[in-house]
Parts: sequence; structure tokens; C-alpha cells
Amino acid sequence: MTRDANIQAQERFGAAVNSGKLDEFNDVVAAGCVDHDPAPGQGPGPQGFKDLFTDLRSSFPDLHLEVEHLTATDNDVAFAYTVTGTHQGPLMGHPPTGRAINIRGMQIGRFENGKLVERWGSSDQPGHAHPTRTDPAAMKIIRALATGAAAGAAGTTALNTLTYLDMVWRARPASSTPEATVKKLADVTGVKIPGNDEERTNRLAGLGPLTGLVVGIGVGAALGFTREAGYRPGLLGSSLAAAAGALIGGNGPMTVLGITDPRTWSPVDWASDIIPHLAYGIVTGAALHALDPAASRPR
Repeated sequence: MTRDANIQAQERFGAAVNSGKLDEFNDVVAAGCVDHDPAPGQGPGPQGFKDLFTDLRSSFPDLHLEVEHLTATDNDVAFAYTVTGTHQGPLMGHPPTGRAINIRGMQIGRFENGKLVERWGSSDQPGHAHPTRTDPAAMKIIRALATGAAAGAAGTTALNTLTYLDMVWRARPASSTPEATVKKLADVTGVKIPGNDEERTNRLAGLGPLTGLVVGIGVGAALGFTREAGYRPGLLGSSLAAAAGALIGGNGPMTVLGITDPRTWSPVDWASDIIPHLAYGIVTGAALHALDPAASRPR
């Protein structure tokens, strides 16, 4: 057979893969065809190829083989290719993930009488397995939590900055309520803070501000999660939700433990607490929108 006939046979093979008309393999693959690099579980001859691509098309209904470069001699056809598809059905025991694959590879086929008699191939197997490694829904949640945490960290920086500026402006000392809250919480839960008196005092001095960081980042992460779950308020709504969450998360434990009583606060006390939390809300809300690609999509 001629070089052109071999190329035509290879093209019919590729068309069968793309169309799903796999009986075409009977005309272009020899009964005794030897695949030197078979897929896992692939049988011999035309039936082996039919079974393989039947399974693949079941897993990837939009499976498509694109030949990028082909060269041929009187007996051999070699080509580079890319296989694409979307994982919509079970694959080797793995449930569908909805993820796309993009597999690149090369193949050499030897032909006799217009039929494939030997095949050698190499492909990007890690790319083939990629859709089954990670649950995309879990990755979306992780990404949403990380995005929210980053937004919360930005908001916490704004809150701390205004708090420190207020200390400078009014020459007031740092609040001791975070440390007192940690100490009271440790007493209530029976958790012992290790060290002598001085060491415990120093540890409390560090743990107090850390609780603020945990609240700020935690509120941001929670808002990131709710956005992924479908609650996507506008910038104002996000900012108010963040500010309210930080106020409740920060002042709630102090109030419940009896460290402070907001009913006794002066107007100045309220202002020094609310203004930094509003700054937290504005920055956190803005960061959530800036880091969320869906927020900028037309609705």
C-alpha cells in the first residue's frame, strides 16, 4: 500500500475516535495488531481499541483527538496529538469530576495493506489522571476559605491601624480586655497557662492580640465560604456583614465572660470600638470583591 493510503487509514482511526463510530477500527486495525504501549487493561487487536475508546468516551463524552503534526513513510505513520475532554462519567472506579483533560502524546504506527499492525506511543499520563486526583467542589471551598481569610487579614490590618492611631491621638494605653478575656476563658475551661507569674503574664500579652487576629481572619474566611455557598451580597452588604461579624466575634466573648459591659460604655468608648470595626468591614468587603472573579462578572 502507498504512503497516502496509510495516512488515510490513520485519519479514519482518528475520525472513529472523535465520532464514536468505533466499528471503523475493524477496517483499519489488523486482527493481530500488536500495541507495544497499551493502556491499562487494553486487549489485543481491533476489539481492544474498541473497548478502550468505548470506556473513554463513556467517561469523556466530548473526547476529541487532534493531530498536530503528522509524517509518514511507505510503512510508518508518526504524529503528535492532543486529546481533550471533560470527565463526565466514571473512570477506573473514580466518580465524574467535571474537570477537563488535556493530554499530549506521540504515536508511531506500522501499517501493512492499509491496516495498523504495530503501535508505539507515549502520552502525558499524569495529565490523564489529573481529573480524578482532586474533588473540584472541595477545591472551590478551600479556595473560598483562603480568599476570605486573606480578605479578613487585610481588614484586621486596617482595624489595628486605626486602633493604634487612636492610641497615639488620645495618648491612651492599650486595652487589657483581650488579655483578661483569655485569662477568664482559661479559668472557666480549666486550661492552665504554663510558666511562672511573669511568664504567664507575657503569654497572656501575646494571646490577647492573637484572639483578635483569629476573629478577623475567621470572619473573613466565613464570609468567603458563604459567598461560595451562594450568598453574594454587594459591596455594602459584604462590608456591613464583615463589620457585624467582627464586632460580635470580638465583643461577644468579653461580654459573656463579664470582662466588659457595653451598656456602661461612654460615647467615646463606642466610637473607639465601632470606627475600627467599620474600617475592618470596608476593607474586608472590598478585598472579598476584588479577590472574587465572580463578583466582576456581568449578571
